[in-house]
Amino acid sequence: MPKLKAARAVGLDDIMSSAFVDDGSLLGPALKGHLAIQALLVELIQIRIPGDSAWELNFPAQTKKAVELGLLPTHLKLGLDSFNRFRNAFAHVFGHQVPVEDVHALARELEGYGVDFSDSVGNRPLKDAVSDYSGDLGLLQEVLWCLCFEVAFALMQAGGRDLFSDG
Repeated sequence: MPKLKAARAVGLDDIMSSAFVDDGSLLGPALKGHLAIQALLVELIQIRIPGDSAWELNFPAQTKKAVELGLLPTHLKLGLDSFNRFRNAFAHVFGHQVPVEDVHALARELEGYGVDFSDSVGNRPLKDAVSDYSGDLGLLQEVLWCLCFEVAFALMQAGGRDLFSDG
């Protein structure tokens, strides 16, 4: 991954307007998806370590702890950590734009780790994946859905909540 830097000098107006205006970028969905995944990880860890200590760990420490506790398969940790790096690349660099090729490459990387995609989106030609998922946002949503599904399944397998049933 190339070294990341802000695209230009950032002023307070930039910061405030970008914080409250939906610009159609992938930042909002990526951050919200990351938060959802992290909440599931914390719930998973709390099966073995009750209390709030899991919230004090950063994301990579949470995935590591979940593996150490036997709650999360290693392949999923690798995939989640990869998504965390992807998210950090533009969540912490103002104005960084994520090309659709990067989202597709992330899906391919996740599939390589063993994250289950029902239609192998990462191994399909980019043009087909973009078309079938209506662009970069749809592609990212598929990535987030699959990651959340995998963590929710791990939660259920560990004796936690079943997020797949209606009640």
